[in-house]
Amino acid sequence: MTMTKGKLACALVAVCGYGSASQADPLPPPQQAPQAQPAPQASPEPLPPSALGVRPQFRSGTMPDSLPEVLEAERLGRSGRVVAEAIVTPAGTLTAITILTSSGDPKLDAAIIAALTTWRLSSPMDRNGVKVATRAKFPFAIGRGPQRLSGPAFAWPAGAREAFHNGKVTVKFTIGIDGVPADIKVSHPSGSSLLDGALVAAVTASRYAVPAGLDGTPSPFEAAMSWEFSQADSGAGSYIEGMGKYACRTFVGEQDWRSSAVPAAQINDTDFYYFMAGAALL
Repeated sequence: MTMTKGKLACALVAVCGYGSASQADPLPPPQQAPQAQPAPQASPEPLPPSALGVRPQFRSGTMPDSLPEVLEAERLGRSGRVVAEAIVTPAGTLTAITILTSSGDPKLDAAIIAALTTWRLSSPMDRNGVKVATRAKFPFAIGRGPQRLSGPAFAWPAGAREAFHNGKVTVKFTIGIDGVPADIKVSHPSGSSLLDGALVAAVTASRYAVPAGLDGTPSPFEAAMSWEFSQADSGAGSYIEGMGKYACRTFVGEQDWRSSAVPAAQINDTDFYYFMAGAALL
């Protein structure tokens, strides 16, 4: 097969694109090499509270004790504890809110989470004064416990008033699902076995309504009872009645007894108005 010079030139133009711009399609622009994208930065791990220089403080938001679900639980005589956990952002808002200790009532748990989303706290800071995120827990005690249905009145034990015994007693105990107190222990003694024993005896003889958890099921309730004995209030009764009989002699007697019965490091000064009542009625 023979080919003339003209035919060979046409073939080269057709195959190789030789020739003028008007005779052939332009070459495609060179391909740009893909640019490497920077890897996304991971959010810094929230600092534990122990590593903070300034801990966040509550500023505003809906408190759970005002929620309709909480008020309804209290009305029904239910009580319990809910613990939530959240991340406090550098701006003081709460994210990643979860319930660690559930009420047993999904609606109540959800209402508490919704309330926490409205909270605004002061900014947590590290020890260099830089705003950081931190993880925090938020415990809420809900309800007031079962009602005391019966039991003796709390009164001065025989001989204690005349000997000027005085002080605050706190007793901790468990109310069983039968309403009967158990595991009664003096957690804060007054310094007088007479006063401590009087409150223990009163609690032991008391009967309570059946305690119920936040989900409505019967559940033992951890309770505490405190009583302060002082003749300034007529034996943890009426201050009006007590001040009518309270004089400096009584004040000095109570202070002298406490000084002898309680180590000096543990003495709590009698409230100022106790003394003023005695001085005024001298």
